[in-house]
Amino acid sequence: KQRRGRAGRTQSGWCYYLFSRSEHEAMAEYDTPGIKQAPLEELLLFSLHVCGRSIEEFGLLEAPDEADIRRAKERLLDWSFVCDTERRMPAEGSGASNGAVPAPVVRLTHEGKLACALDWLKPESVRMVLAACASYPHCLRPAIKLAVLMSSDKELMGVYHNPDTSVGMAEQLATRSHALGDHFLALKQFEWFEKQKRTSGRNAAAPQ
Repeated sequence: KQRRGRAGRTQSGWCYYLFSRSEHEAMAEYDTPGIKQAPLEELLLFSLHVCGRSIEEFGLLEAPDEADIRRAKERLLDWSFVCDTERRMPAEGSGASNGAVPAPVVRLTHEGKLACALDWLKPESVRMVLAACASYPHCLRPAIKLAVLMSSDKELMGVYHNPDTSVGMAEQLATRSHALGDHFLALKQFEWFEKQKRTSGRNAAAPQ
Protein backbone atom coordinates (compact mmCIF):
# COMPACT_ATOMS: atom_id res chain seq x y z
CA LYS A 1 0.00 0.00 0.00
CA GLN A 2 2.94 2.35 0.47
CA ARG A 3 3.20 2.60 -3.33
CA ARG A 4 -0.26 4.17 -3.51
CA GLY A 5 1.14 7.72 -3.24
CA ARG A 6 3.46 7.36 -6.23
CA ALA A 7 0.76 8.42 -8.73
CA GLY A 8 -0.49 11.98 -9.16
CA ARG A 9 2.54 13.81 -7.80
CA THR A 10 2.99 16.24 -10.68
CA GLN A 11 -0.49 16.48 -12.21
CA SER A 12 -3.93 14.96 -12.12
CA GLY A 13 -4.46 11.67 -13.90
CA TRP A 14 -5.87 8.19 -13.73
CA CYS A 15 -4.54 5.28 -11.71
CA TYR A 16 -5.44 1.75 -12.82
CA TYR A 17 -5.11 -1.00 -10.23
CA LEU A 18 -4.26 -4.40 -11.67
CA PHE A 19 -5.72 -6.26 -8.71
CA SER A 20 -9.09 -6.64 -7.03
CA ARG A 21 -10.37 -4.62 -4.06
CA SER A 22 -10.19 -7.71 -1.83
CA GLU A 23 -6.52 -8.23 -2.79
CA HIS A 24 -5.83 -4.58 -2.02
CA GLU A 25 -7.42 -4.83 1.41
CA ALA A 26 -5.33 -7.92 2.19
CA MET A 27 -2.03 -6.19 1.36
CA ALA A 28 0.38 -5.23 4.09
CA GLU A 29 0.89 -1.54 4.77
CA TYR A 30 4.64 -1.80 4.10
CA ASP A 31 7.05 -4.30 2.62
CA THR A 32 9.11 -6.36 5.05
CA PRO A 33 12.57 -4.72 5.30
CA GLY A 34 15.24 -6.56 3.36
CA ILE A 35 17.41 -7.00 6.46
CA LYS A 36 14.60 -9.07 8.01
CA GLN A 37 14.40 -11.30 4.95
CA ALA A 38 18.11 -11.97 4.42
CA PRO A 39 19.69 -15.08 6.01
CA LEU A 40 21.00 -13.94 9.39
CA GLU A 41 24.03 -16.24 9.31
CA GLU A 42 25.34 -14.39 6.25
CA LEU A 43 24.59 -10.98 7.80
CA LEU A 44 26.38 -11.94 11.00
CA LEU A 45 29.45 -13.18 9.16
CA PHE A 46 29.54 -9.99 7.08
CA SER A 47 29.21 -7.64 10.06
CA LEU A 48 31.82 -9.53 12.08
CA HIS A 49 34.22 -9.62 9.14
CA VAL A 50 33.85 -5.98 8.04
CA CYS A 51 33.17 -4.21 11.35
CA GLY A 52 34.20 -6.69 14.02
CA ARG A 53 30.76 -6.35 15.64
CA SER A 54 27.48 -8.23 15.53
CA ILE A 55 24.47 -6.71 13.76
CA GLU A 56 22.52 -6.05 16.99
CA GLU A 57 25.23 -3.64 18.12
CA PHE A 58 24.64 -1.10 15.33
CA GLY A 59 21.35 0.34 16.61
CA LEU A 60 19.55 -0.30 13.32
CA LEU A 61 16.06 1.16 12.89
CA GLU A 62 14.86 -2.15 11.47
CA ALA A 63 16.85 -4.86 13.20
CA PRO A 64 16.15 -8.61 13.24
CA ASP A 65 14.62 -10.05 16.40
CA GLU A 66 17.12 -10.83 19.15
CA ALA A 67 15.82 -14.39 19.38
CA ASP A 68 16.48 -14.92 15.65
CA ILE A 69 19.98 -13.42 16.00
CA ARG A 70 20.70 -15.73 18.94
CA ARG A 71 19.61 -18.80 16.97
CA ALA A 72 21.73 -17.73 13.99
CA LYS A 73 24.75 -17.35 16.29
CA GLU A 74 24.15 -20.81 17.70
CA ARG A 75 24.16 -22.24 14.17
CA LEU A 76 27.43 -20.44 13.38
CA LEU A 77 28.86 -21.85 16.62
CA ASP A 78 27.80 -25.35 15.55
CA TRP A 79 29.57 -24.81 12.21
CA SER A 80 32.72 -23.53 14.02
CA PHE A 81 32.61 -20.24 12.09
CA VAL A 82 32.52 -18.24 15.33
CA CYS A 83 33.67 -18.85 18.88
CA ASP A 84 31.73 -17.89 21.99
CA THR A 85 33.60 -15.31 24.09
CA GLU A 86 30.88 -14.60 26.65
CA ARG A 87 27.12 -14.62 27.18
CA ARG A 88 25.11 -11.39 27.15
CA MET A 89 21.59 -11.13 28.53
CA PRO A 90 18.96 -9.86 26.05
CA ALA A 91 17.93 -6.22 26.37
CA GLU A 92 15.12 -5.32 28.74
CA GLY A 93 11.76 -5.25 27.04
CA SER A 94 12.79 -7.45 24.13
CA GLY A 95 10.89 -10.63 23.41
CA ALA A 96 13.98 -12.69 24.15
CA SER A 97 14.39 -11.25 27.65
CA ASN A 98 11.23 -13.01 28.88
CA GLY A 99 12.95 -16.39 28.59
CA ALA A 100 16.18 -14.97 30.08
CA VAL A 101 18.32 -16.88 27.58
CA PRO A 102 21.80 -15.31 27.34
CA ALA A 103 22.84 -14.29 23.84
CA PRO A 104 26.35 -15.38 22.82
CA VAL A 105 28.98 -12.72 22.12
CA VAL A 106 31.03 -14.13 19.28
CA ARG A 107 34.05 -13.50 17.10
CA LEU A 108 35.18 -15.06 13.84
CA THR A 109 37.32 -18.19 13.80
CA HIS A 110 39.80 -19.08 11.06
CA GLU A 111 37.13 -21.16 9.34
CA GLY A 112 34.68 -18.27 9.72
CA LYS A 113 37.13 -16.03 7.85
CA LEU A 114 37.29 -18.66 5.11
CA ALA A 115 33.48 -18.60 4.91
CA CYS A 116 33.63 -14.80 4.51
CA ALA A 117 36.20 -15.17 1.73
CA LEU A 118 33.88 -17.66 0.02
CA ASP A 119 30.84 -15.40 0.45
CA TRP A 120 29.37 -16.51 -2.88
CA LEU A 121 28.65 -19.83 -1.15
CA LYS A 122 26.10 -20.20 1.61
CA PRO A 123 27.68 -20.75 5.05
CA GLU A 124 26.25 -24.27 5.37
CA SER A 125 27.73 -25.11 1.96
CA VAL A 126 31.17 -23.88 3.06
CA ARG A 127 30.87 -26.07 6.18
CA MET A 128 30.16 -29.09 3.98
CA VAL A 129 33.19 -28.43 1.75
CA LEU A 130 35.48 -27.93 4.76
CA ALA A 131 34.22 -31.15 6.35
CA ALA A 132 34.84 -33.08 3.13
CA CYS A 133 38.31 -31.56 2.80
CA ALA A 134 39.26 -32.53 6.36
CA SER A 135 37.74 -35.98 6.73
CA TYR A 136 36.40 -37.23 3.39
CA PRO A 137 38.84 -36.14 0.65
CA HIS A 138 37.37 -38.66 -1.80
CA CYS A 139 34.07 -36.71 -1.49
CA LEU A 140 35.61 -33.28 -2.03
CA ARG A 141 34.83 -32.94 -5.74
CA PRO A 142 31.09 -33.81 -5.42
CA ALA A 143 30.92 -31.71 -2.23
CA ILE A 144 32.16 -28.64 -4.14
CA LYS A 145 29.64 -29.24 -6.93
CA LEU A 146 26.82 -29.70 -4.42
CA ALA A 147 27.88 -26.56 -2.52
CA VAL A 148 27.64 -24.48 -5.68
CA LEU A 149 24.25 -25.98 -6.57
CA MET A 150 22.89 -25.34 -3.06
CA SER A 151 24.15 -21.73 -3.12
CA SER A 152 22.72 -20.84 -6.51
CA ASP A 153 19.76 -18.46 -6.66
CA LYS A 154 18.53 -20.19 -9.81
CA GLU A 155 16.17 -23.13 -9.82
CA LEU A 156 18.35 -26.13 -10.58
CA MET A 157 15.97 -28.88 -9.56
CA GLY A 158 14.38 -29.29 -12.99
CA VAL A 159 14.91 -32.35 -15.13
CA TYR A 160 17.53 -32.13 -17.84
CA HIS A 161 16.10 -33.39 -21.09
CA ASN A 162 18.39 -34.48 -23.89
CA PRO A 163 16.64 -34.62 -27.28
CA ASP A 164 19.30 -37.05 -28.50
CA THR A 165 17.39 -40.26 -29.16
CA SER A 166 20.55 -42.30 -28.64
CA VAL A 167 20.21 -41.66 -24.90
CA GLY A 168 17.88 -44.29 -23.53
CA MET A 169 14.74 -43.30 -21.65
CA ALA A 170 15.80 -45.45 -18.70
CA GLU A 171 19.00 -43.42 -18.36
CA GLN A 172 17.06 -40.15 -18.48
CA LEU A 173 14.53 -41.38 -15.92
CA ALA A 174 17.38 -42.41 -13.63
CA THR A 175 18.27 -38.72 -13.25
CA ARG A 176 14.85 -37.85 -11.84
CA SER A 177 15.08 -39.39 -8.38
CA HIS A 178 17.59 -39.99 -5.62
CA ALA A 179 17.16 -41.88 -2.37
CA LEU A 180 19.00 -39.17 -0.39
CA GLY A 181 16.70 -36.30 -1.39
CA ASP A 182 16.50 -33.23 -3.60
CA HIS A 183 20.04 -31.92 -3.11
CA PHE A 184 21.62 -35.17 -4.21
CA LEU A 185 19.09 -35.33 -7.04
CA ALA A 186 20.34 -31.92 -8.23
CA LEU A 187 23.94 -33.18 -8.01
CA LYS A 188 23.02 -36.32 -9.93
CA GLN A 189 21.32 -34.26 -12.64
CA PHE A 190 24.28 -31.92 -12.92
CA GLU A 191 26.74 -34.81 -13.24
CA TRP A 192 24.49 -36.38 -15.88
CA PHE A 193 24.55 -33.02 -17.70
CA GLU A 194 28.37 -32.94 -17.48
CA LYS A 195 28.53 -36.44 -18.92
CA GLN A 196 26.31 -35.51 -21.86
CA LYS A 197 28.35 -32.36 -22.48
CA ARG A 198 31.59 -34.33 -22.58
CA THR A 199 30.03 -36.87 -24.92
CA SER A 200 28.76 -34.13 -27.23
CA GLY A 201 32.22 -32.50 -27.23
CA ARG A 202 33.93 -35.77 -28.20
CA ASN A 203 31.42 -36.41 -30.98
CA ALA A 204 31.93 -32.91 -32.36
CA ALA A 205 35.73 -33.31 -32.33
CA ALA A 206 35.72 -36.76 -33.94
CA PRO A 207 36.81 -36.83 -37.63
CA GLN A 208 33.98 -37.30 -40.05
